[in-house]
Amino acid sequence: QYVGTQLPFAYVQLVALTTLLNNTVSSFRAGVLLAGAVHRKDFATGTAAVLFVVVGSVVYQGVLSITHMISDPFGTDIHDFPIVCYMATSQSIAEAFLGASKKLPFLIPAQRLPH
Repeated sequence: QYVGTQLPFAYVQLVALTTLLNNTVSSFRAGVLLAGAVHRKDFATGTAAVLFVVVGSVVYQGVLSITHMISDPFGTDIHDFPIVCYMATSQSIAEAFLGASKKLPFLIPAQRLPH
């Protein structure tokens, strides 16, 4: 029943928006820092600004990739839940409960009980 269930739409949109905003603001900040660093001939600050943008963008894109991977937790990929094992375990537990319920003493008809 829940195999095709996706993550809530608002969550997916929030992660995508956060990623986009972070990459945009970081790129703008790095551009300003890089322009100032080139003007002052401070190449260490410029290099650090560019590295910050590259590493930050890679991290946020990784978050987007993880969001995509966990959007269907009951698929057949290696990182998904083992749904077949879960269903088999649930079935055996349900059958055990059903079998145990047939052996309860209060289910014996009243005429067969001692008075």
